[in-house]
Amino acid sequence: MDKKLHGVFLRDKPPHTYTANAGDLLISNGVKELFDIKYDISVYWKNRSFYIEDDFPDRVDMLVYAGMPQFGARNRLSDQEKIWRSLLEQFARETPAFNVGGGTGYSIRGNRLVIASDMVRYRTNRDFYTSQQNVLFLPRDPLSWHFLDMLGLDPTLLLCPSGYNPPVQAEPAYEIAINVMPPDHEVFADDLADRREDYVDLVRSVVSRYPDALFICHEETDILFIRSLGGAHVVIPGSAPELVEAYSKARKVVSFRVHGTVAALLCRSQVLHFSIDGRSDLLTPYMAGGLWKYDLLRHDRAYHTSLLETFLGEDTVVDVAPIVTGQRDMALDRIEARFGKNPANSSDAPVRTLIVDPDKVGTLARDDEIILTHRRFHHRGEDYGDHSLIFAIAKTEGHAVYGPYITVPEGRYRLIFDCEFLGRFDGNLPVDLVYDVVDDASAFRESTRVPLRDALIQKRIAMLEFTTDRANASLEFRIYIDGHMPDLEMQFYGVRLRKLD
Repeated sequence: MDKKLHGVFLRDKPPHTYTANAGDLLISNGVKELFDIKYDISVYWKNRSFYIEDDFPDRVDMLVYAGMPQFGARNRLSDQEKIWRSLLEQFARETPAFNVGGGTGYSIRGNRLVIASDMVRYRTNRDFYTSQQNVLFLPRDPLSWHFLDMLGLDPTLLLCPSGYNPPVQAEPAYEIAINVMPPDHEVFADDLADRREDYVDLVRSVVSRYPDALFICHEETDILFIRSLGGAHVVIPGSAPELVEAYSKARKVVSFRVHGTVAALLCRSQVLHFSIDGRSDLLTPYMAGGLWKYDLLRHDRAYHTSLLETFLGEDTVVDVAPIVTGQRDMALDRIEARFGKNPANSSDAPVRTLIVDPDKVGTLARDDEIILTHRRFHHRGEDYGDHSLIFAIAKTEGHAVYGPYITVPEGRYRLIFDCEFLGRFDGNLPVDLVYDVVDDASAFRESTRVPLRDALIQKRIAMLEFTTDRANASLEFRIYIDGHMPDLEMQFYGVRLRKLD
């Protein structure tokens, strides 16, 4: 498009001074950077928090929600969702509308298929989102994708838009940088209170070993915590460019913040990321580019200390540019296709009935869906409570998951396997994942083979369609790990099975 476009962007207008959370600024800038690649846009900002807005014309060429946090988090609309609804109502239905980088944005620990189904069951969510058939959704994490897909909104899972910021090249002035979160963070609830001291000790050990480390604070409360531990070199960036520049000064980064990890990777810093909840799932594609990603709350102090020593003692090649470029091009292709297209972006219907972990299935109508969580499967891994099953890929060659031998009516189905990954990826080791569905009684089998690298990036949603002609077929769903990879784990949440006809 050669003409000048006018767009309303719903997000905090990128300021030149400090705001509540510097990491959030990466999203505003990243979405703007994405659209600037192909389009000449006059952007009118509508602030999602304080109702401050630019004056914008009566007619615009696009509406953009620049990263929605708390996707369907509760059975009521947030203030920002109400603002988005007012924008959709204010402008013609034909106005192209985009939700770029929508995510869960809040502390989640649990089985994400169950959480997504709970979000769908909220009537407020169903009514609000199913009315947005004219909106193109490009979510940033699998939980959001499942939620939107269950509502028939044809989402495409891509990077968080914070990753579309331009990289900064600099000669590192610090051996190590670290970002933190306050010890009173909500993630350390009563049942995880013992992990709080482990976390504080981990940060203290970095301060002790590297007194000249750079401490990058995203919020004011971070400063108080770092000062209490004796950290001397502290910076609190006030804009997205300043945030990326701060991370460019360090050769290695220990990170507890998602957007800090993204900023560091853009600078090709070596990063050890400690995941505290489901928000870190958006970082998985970067593992194929050198990111180390581990669960902070699953392991104890000794494990963290050993991991930190290993990270500081080894060098890792970091190159996320091919990942960012590929994901960015996919986003631009979807955006380009939306211009001039009929507003309805999907012919899929919302899930009609959701059934979680049924003991048996009688009849299923079209668009009914069954969710079978990890609890229903036989496995050769570690049971992570209500969360997931975990498999060390170095030790689990063969069938990692199999079962649950559920009887379903004949018909055509769509099957989705929900997996996540933690640890370190080694691109020199060939590993494939084989997902299949089997009916032993009729020798029926449908499968798809996915290289592990693809499972981290463009094929994070493992999906296959099949038809069973046998009434009351007893189906088994399996994941076969073909190969070994030290220091990498697969998490399995379960499967979704949807009746197509």
